[in-house]
Amino acid sequence: MAESGESLDVRLFFGVECKHQLFILDKPKRLNAQLPRLQVEICVANPDGDWSGFRRTSIDALRAAPAHSNARPDISVFGPPRFVQATVAVAAEAGVPTDHVESERFVAGQNETVAC
Repeated sequence: MAESGESLDVRLFFGVECKHQLFILDKPKRLNAQLPRLQVEICVANPDGDWSGFRRTSIDALRAAPAHSNARPDISVFGPPRFVQATVAVAAEAGVPTDHVESERFVAGQNETVAC
């Protein structure tokens, strides 16, 4: 977007299960220098007591985001299949057409568990 000179409002919902899974937190700050209309929401589903950010999933953050009645956003979602399906469902509830949702699915390791 920065390379093409677009100046659209952009919201990034970055979600993890636990605070210790957060990485690349400096990246949004660097992106803001290139995309001044970028808003970043860091979401931790199972935070510890000192977390001051959004305390649910990125899907919950998308659901809670204010909608602009005349805007039809483009949504890009990356994650496991169930996460992608849930995001598409929330987008549909908000009136976002399916052709405005782009997804890339990935599968975690079979025995991978999240320990918070």
